[in-house]
Amino acid sequence: MARDFTQNSIRTYKRRGSRVTANQQSARDLHWNRWGLAPEGIVDLRALLAPAREVVLEVGSGMGETTALMAAASPEIAIVAAEVHKPGIGALLAYASTQNLMNVRIFDGDALDLMRDHLASDSLDGVRLYFPDPWPKFKHHKRRIFNEEFLNLVFSRVRAGGFLHAATDWFEYAQWMQSFASKDPRFVGGVIDRPDWRPLTKFEGQGLGKGHVVTDLYYEIMK
Repeated sequence: MARDFTQNSIRTYKRRGSRVTANQQSARDLHWNRWGLAPEGIVDLRALLAPAREVVLEVGSGMGETTALMAAASPEIAIVAAEVHKPGIGALLAYASTQNLMNVRIFDGDALDLMRDHLASDSLDGVRLYFPDPWPKFKHHKRRIFNEEFLNLVFSRVRAGGFLHAATDWFEYAQWMQSFASKDPRFVGGVIDRPDWRPLTKFEGQGLGKGHVVTDLYYEIMK
């Protein structure tokens, strides 16, 4: 039975510096029509991104390096990158155009809105959530994207046997994620080693240099 999800008024991300470079703006102007995704209703991602065998949603693609590397390495997997920061969107558009990444589409906005309003049930093969804002202060924990509502939404949009793959360099946030997923029988899995196909990003390397512990969590979705 389909679930109805109400709009969450609590923002799960914070705006960072939003200065868009000339190159990023140029990429937006030149390439948005080819790689941008701006649905008005429910979008059929499998038809849009054929002949890709799988369609994966990336929740927050940052500056696009990881997305581009994974897309280039696995052209049979289509990646829908949802990003709220304009510089990151411009950077990923530049990567997509220069590398001709036909298996990439970019959504300018909140991934939660994309899932709620524009994706049908079982329309995804997986969801990737890499290094979301940890909101470390206790009073801000309610803003963390990984919670029961998020798991419900992922469950409804990802097919049976699909996956949820999360990574964070905040150990306490990794424990937080596990506390929700471990008590939900629809999500089977847990901590894994970083898979070879998830590139080590500059951001992640900086965290490791500061002594942060990076945790990958991988769950199969059971229906």
